[in-house]
Amino acid sequence: RPPAMASGAALRVVRFTAGSAEKQKAVTQLVDDEIDALYAQAKGFKWVKYYVDPKTLETGSVSLWESAADVEAFLQSEGYKPIPGKLKPLMKGPMIANVFELHTPPSK
Repeated sequence: RPPAMASGAALRVVRFTAGSAEKQKAVTQLVDDEIDALYAQAKGFKWVKYYVDPKTLETGSVSLWESAADVEAFLQSEGYKPIPGKLKPLMKGPMIANVFELHTPPSK
């Protein structure tokens, strides 16, 4: 029997360092005002969790999607396109974003 392959589902993990505590609060406000609604409307979107670390200013999100193709379509959407530009002045250094295909072991 061949090994189980990825279920098709994908996780998107985004992380960056906010430029200051005030900028981290501004990121959270942008999430509340715009970003969360964009996720909710996206095809294949399942859920998203946002995180902040007030000590290190690390900020980010983890989201679950039906497929990596759905993530890609979201990133190319007209709604999402302006978001990186809105986040850039709030960040120190680069944003790191990865999409991982999920593997679900077969039930025993």
